[in-house]
Amino acid sequence: MCARVCRDEDVRERAKDALRELVAMASRDMSTEQFTRLNNDINKRIFELCSSADDKLGGVMAIEALIDLNAEENTKLTRFANYLRLVLPTNDVPTMVAAAKALGIHTPFPLPPPSSPLLSALMTMQDALQRPAEH
Repeated sequence: MCARVCRDEDVRERAKDALRELVAMASRDMSTEQFTRLNNDINKRIFELCSSADDKLGGVMAIEALIDLNAEENTKLTRFANYLRLVLPTNDVPTMVAAAKALGIHTPFPLPPPSSPLLSALMTMQDALQRPAEH
């Protein structure tokens, strides 16, 4: 993941595919300890991108590349949902479109598909934040 995300969609898609392939290959070829370190490094970089002023799109694209690799992993889904909360709302249209794709919104319809695991995790987290605190 480069420091500044290219606005050329073809370049972004190739980078996203390369990241996905790297992580898939690493999960097969590395020991559990090595793969955990790699995942931690990638997650740290995604967080940095999503938290940045200029490179949020790179973080969203990385999330989109990795979200369905072991999608049942709740910790990853919650982490990625938190990262997307850092990104949204934004006035940057390409970033909003990429975030919607990462959430599983691939249609022009106003409601996202109910099968999106990341959207489900985000909605659960949002519901918990909006409930009054119990004493």
